[in-house]
Amino acid sequence: MAQQSLAGHKQDSGPIGLVLAFIKKYWIVYALVLPAVLFRFAFTAGPLLRTMWLSFTDKSLQRDGKFIGLENYAYMFKDAYVQDSIDFTVIYTVTATVLQVVLGLGMALLLNQNLKAQWFSRVANLLPWAAAPIVAGIMWRLMFFEGGGVLNDLVLRFDLHSERVMWLSDGKLARVSVIVTTLWKNSPWCALVLLAGLKTIPVELMEAAQVDGANVWARFIHITLPLLMPIILVVFLFRGMGEVGTFDQILGLTRGGPGSATEIISLYAFDRFFQHGRYGYGSALVMLLFLLTFLIGGFFALLLYRRGQD
Repeated sequence: MAQQSLAGHKQDSGPIGLVLAFIKKYWIVYALVLPAVLFRFAFTAGPLLRTMWLSFTDKSLQRDGKFIGLENYAYMFKDAYVQDSIDFTVIYTVTATVLQVVLGLGMALLLNQNLKAQWFSRVANLLPWAAAPIVAGIMWRLMFFEGGGVLNDLVLRFDLHSERVMWLSDGKLARVSVIVTTLWKNSPWCALVLLAGLKTIPVELMEAAQVDGANVWARFIHITLPLLMPIILVVFLFRGMGEVGTFDQILGLTRGGPGSATEIISLYAFDRFFQHGRYGYGSALVMLLFLLTFLIGGFFALLLYRRGQD
């Protein structure tokens, strides 16, 4: 009997027993969250499954659409525009995300100081983020305008260049312009989240380190950065997933041009789906974008999980 009781105890303490005990303890939490989860799932799973199905068909304006298997996905490897859009999507996402976090951290450190009129500086910091992405894109297009925009006026006025700069007509400069616009638009959001994280760091730790002789840089490296790292990973998670799917901001700024220099996957999918009426191929491109977003989110979620385990 003792052996059977011990065996039963070991079985209850196994993985299944732990899961059942966890559910039993927190069932009320799941019950309260379940309606919102089901509501969200209903309005997400439907379009996703529909898009997935279309990606396996040749549906277009001229065809009702028949099942063609993986032909749309196979065609991607032959489509030079897809390769170009993937290249720029990766360059844009990595560069913009890293620079946003770096700039956002610097801005958060400045906003965390005891400055006069803190409320004004914090409100002013949020104004770019509050602007609609399409509005931000159009506004910066006017600033980059080569025939009399603000930036070219400053360049000529201060003799920084002998002639007007082709901000949006040169492929490389257009890519830089897209990234600059993104930094202006989204860095304030990063600063806001990181500032909230800085407020959670105990002041006593900083004071103790200062008494021990640690300078500003040492306090930042050994106290601020380690304690802020979970928040930084969360910012990387949201901004990485956000930037890989950027659409309206680039549409308002360059429309993917010149040529296809600034055309990311979302813009190319939009072009194939709505401009050319190739619903099947456009849906396959959307599924590719979904895969990239999922990989980025999964990568940073795994980093957060491992850091939580440590």
